[in-house]
Amino acid sequence: MTIEESLTKNGVHLATPIGRSMAPILKSRTNNVVIKPIFEKLKPNDVILCKRDNGAYILHRIIKIKGDKYFLRGDNQYRLDKTITDKNILGVMVGFYKKEKYISVNSFGYKFYSIFWRLIFPIRFPFMVISYLFSRKK
Repeated sequence: MTIEESLTKNGVHLATPIGRSMAPILKSRTNNVVIKPIFEKLKPNDVILCKRDNGAYILHRIIKIKGDKYFLRGDNQYRLDKTITDKNILGVMVGFYKKEKYISVNSFGYKFYSIFWRLIFPIRFPFMVISYLFSRKK
């Protein structure tokens, strides 16, 4: 069953993200995310599941919305994705599991994280590079 079929038939899709684009909040092949169809207007900070025109699925955070165009970025990425429109969006993340613990996107801790992580964006990238360079020397 495809993601699209799961969302249509079950009203929810549970997925295990692969990749590091949403680190540190989501770890590749470790966490499970709960995706639901969109019933409310999307807003910045929402994490959405999209299907690019080339068929690739992405789970990234909305940074800005302009008309039907969405500007997305993974929490562990510097580049802004400007290719997503309404037709690409499959659903929105409503929560995720860290081991057995469910964390809702409406929880205080998650909201604090998402706001804090966006606020420190201008200084995160240089620290990521420095951390990477030091880790290579070990």
